[in-house]
This record gives sequence, C-alpha cells and structure tokens, in this order.
Amino acid sequence: MSTVPDPYTWLDKEIPDFRDMKSRIDDVLTWLNNPPMIRLRKTTAQSIPNTTTTAVIWDYVEVETENMWDATAPTRIKPQTPGWYVGNAGYSFSANTSGYREMSVLKNGVTTCAVIRTKNKAYADSGETVVSRGNLFLEQFNGTTDYIEQHVWQNSGGALSVISDVVERQPDFSLTWVAPL
Repeated sequence: MSTVPDPYTWLDKEIPDFRDMKSRIDDVLTWLNNPPMIRLRKTTAQSIPNTTTTAVIWDYVEVETENMWDATAPTRIKPQTPGWYVGNAGYSFSANTSGYREMSVLKNGVTTCAVIRTKNKAYADSGETVVSRGNLFLEQFNGTTDYIEQHVWQNSGGALSVISDVVERQPDFSLTWVAPL
C-alpha cells in the first residue's frame, strides 16, 4: 500500500532549509505524477452463458503501479491506497443479432454504477459485434477490504464469447487514484 504524502505546512516566520523544502515538495509531486493505477485486459476467450451474469476473468496486466490485482482472485481488483478512483470499463461480444448485452461494475459484490445495456438487434446483420467502450465511473475505496469487479451478461439464446482477438475490442478495465477520502 502506498501512502498519500501529507503536504507540509510551514509555521509562521519559519525559514525552511532549501533542501528540506525541496524534498517536501518533491515527495508530493512525485507521488501525484505516479498515483496508484491499474489497466487490465482479457486476452483469451471467455464464454458467457445465456442469461447468466458472469465476472470477467482478467489475464493481462497492461499497467499496475501498486499490487491491486492478484492472479489467485482473477476477477477482483483491490485498491491498496484509500481514496477516490476514476474507472473506465469496456467490453465486446462476438457477432450475434439476438438479444441484449450488459455490463455492470460491482463494488464488494453490489452494483455501484448504472448497468450499461446495449440492444444488439439494432445492427443490420450477424457480422456486427457489440462494442461498448469509455464507460466512466467514480468510486471510493477504503484500501483494505474493498474490491471491484466487472460483470457481463447477454441473452442471445445460447453461450456467447467476449472478443479477445483484437486489442481494441478486448474487455478492459482501469482504475486511477484521483483524491484522498
């Protein structure tokens, strides 16, 4: 867990040593330029059963500045530094013209963001895919027990896979610390 540095407040009439002043300012700026963040992608096929909400099993860490993801619990992201985080989630389903596609972001097993639903029948033919990118959210984490997961759902009538062969369409998830609690 990284610790958010406390900005130093100089006392009235205190004359700081220039080295002390530089280190106190540098510590805060260095931390703010490299805050806790993670970006995960799903690079292998994952079949999503019909009408079953399923957590995405992450298998590729693109960026991680702190130990938020553990391969032994591959669906969960657990921020170690308390604070507010901005997140971004995306998914893509393989071609099928039947039914709906959904994504939910769950904190501690409960939906915290609006469910994002796409009606696939709006597409002209079965060669089209459902792609939903840039779904932003803001959430706070306590740095100890809180975790977050991305779930997907579909009702095409049979199992349907999320796309993993093209980087731009792979399910992805990112979190970046933006402010203390």
